[in-house]
Amino acid sequence: MKLIILILANDTELYLECQKLWRLYMNTHPNIKSYFIKYKSNLNQEVVLENDNMFIEGTESMVPGYVDKTIKAINFCLQTQTFDFIFRTNMSSVVDLNKLNDLLKNYNMHYSGVIGHCANIDFASGAGMLLSKPFCMFMTRQKHELDYALIDDVSIGLFCQQNKVQLTPLTRFEAYTYTHHLTSISKELIKDYYHFRCRDNDVNTLILLQTIIKLIYFTPS
Repeated sequence: MKLIILILANDTELYLECQKLWRLYMNTHPNIKSYFIKYKSNLNQEVVLENDNMFIEGTESMVPGYVDKTIKAINFCLQTQTFDFIFRTNMSSVVDLNKLNDLLKNYNMHYSGVIGHCANIDFASGAGMLLSKPFCMFMTRQKHELDYALIDDVSIGLFCQQNKVQLTPLTRFEAYTYTHHLTSISKELIKDYYHFRCRDNDVNTLILLQTIIKLIYFTPS
């Protein structure tokens, strides 16, 4: 089983600090390759891979940028990489690579994540969308059906709803709810999770990321 993690990113001050934290662990598992996906102007082709950066020709935006970056990055992976699944996440998340790898060993769902709801659309939260290779192939072929006026996760959710693609629920640890109770976050508390959502204000986001990464990767069992 091979997994690619695509991380929505840009080079603003906060996200540069987040990238430093991601780089502590993001390519430490032999079955998992991780890339930051960013816009960059004046490229000589649509997508350029530079180390752990996957640059997309264009200018940063949430709408339509998140959908556009995701689809172009997935299409690039289909053309150049070997994988079975893609996990599309964001800068303010932490992933336990070993636990995610274990989950995928016998996994056969195509579109999964923490389920959100918007205007009668069920969708996998953009903080962590798990997509199979067959689904990635289908979605990139039919990318003209995506609504680029919607935020990425809602747009993909609507696409799946219209194409009768089943949405499978997954769980995550909502680390941001512990912002003022950091000492209560322990290895025991997080042992059943592979995905951790840390988004808060800038300072707290970095503190939460550091706390979770330290527990998973740098704290003995």
